[in-house]
Amino acid sequence: MKVRMGAILTAGVILLSLVLGYLLYISFQPVSDLDQVPPPVEEKKPAPSGAPASAPSPALRLEQTEVALVDQDNRVCWQLQIRIMEKEGAAFALEEVTGEYFTPAGEVLAVQAKKGTVSNDFSRLSLREVTIAGKELTVNAGKMEWSTAPGGMLYGEEIIMKNRGMEVYADRFQADPGLEKVVIDGYSRWKFSDGEQAGGG
Repeated sequence: MKVRMGAILTAGVILLSLVLGYLLYISFQPVSDLDQVPPPVEEKKPAPSGAPASAPSPALRLEQTEVALVDQDNRVCWQLQIRIMEKEGAAFALEEVTGEYFTPAGEVLAVQAKKGTVSNDFSRLSLREVTIAGKELTVNAGKMEWSTAPGGMLYGEEIIMKNRGMEVYADRFQADPGLEKVVIDGYSRWKFSDGEQAGGG
């Protein structure tokens, strides 16, 4: 009986030693093994209904800006004051434009436009609902375009040109930088100071 009890006690001590040894072995494992476990993924909560989505990065917007545009000979052609100038893709949108247009002969013409665009490199200008006026010349156009391409031609649509007692109404026109040589394209109507009118196709 005593031998059996001794054997049971010995077996119990051995089993207890094995359990304690295993526990000690686990507790001394290096912590770096835990680095291999990926961190828990944080679930994104849906935005509450009616809440705005994340706003896109704000566009470049300038107010009360002055811009000078020059031709290929580095001659200043336009000196413009712009109330709002905002980046839109490869161009800037313009609102409420005023300023001056300078002819090669040095004449200064006043410029006013409701809106327009200018390319990022300032080589192309487009104005809408624009008026260009000097001492004897006034041009109103639904649209007018200019670029630094050789010749610096002006192009326009839906124009009314008044010059020295003559008025021209035309669908489209193009003119040299001095607004002296004008080519009318499409329908046009001419009115002279003596009251005569002429129309053309």
